[in-house]
Amino acid sequence: MMIIAAALMALSVTAGVPRRLGPAPQKLVVCAPFVPGFQMGEARGLTSQIFGRVGVKIDWRGRRHCPTNSLPIDVSLDTPADTFPGALGFAVPGSSARIVIFLDRIRRNAPEALAPRILAHVFAHEITHVLRGDRRHSDAGLMKAHWEQSDYHGMARGFLPFTAEDVRLIERALTRPALTRPALATPVQIAQDKRNSAEGARR
Repeated sequence: MMIIAAALMALSVTAGVPRRLGPAPQKLVVCAPFVPGFQMGEARGLTSQIFGRVGVKIDWRGRRHCPTNSLPIDVSLDTPADTFPGALGFAVPGSSARIVIFLDRIRRNAPEALAPRILAHVFAHEITHVLRGDRRHSDAGLMKAHWEQSDYHGMARGFLPFTAEDVRLIERALTRPALTRPALATPVQIAQDKRNSAEGARR
């Protein structure tokens, strides 16, 4: 995602409401750390609202109590300038699935009141990549490869929507048999993977 513009002008974008995925919400366990001095709880709640609009329930856990086969998220508070310039985070789907959020860049570039909303959209974007097991982006909405100023206006006003194709791919991922879904790594696997391989850019 592109770094947030320093000044956000008038708000203009209103998110559409996509259809839900069946009668009962599907549950996904996500483990994310609490960061003192940042509105992580608010960001988590907003992320849950984003997924709730398509019938997915996020069960949030702390990083210290991350159960097997859940999705762990790490945050970077001191990201080097030459590490994926312009990105706010990245995800690696597959057997060593992981998400890293560049929280320091959000803090540095976003107005304080808007930061939790931006973080929620970054969470949702990267979780979707891992959930679907793909690197696909959309031309519009939450799954765009590069958010523009109008998209940040939309975040301030509400939520960026999933496209109809995004929803279809999420539904397909959730209805696959468990054995064929992308495996989610445990924290131990994540730690080993970080020691043994370079992290790939998400965007």
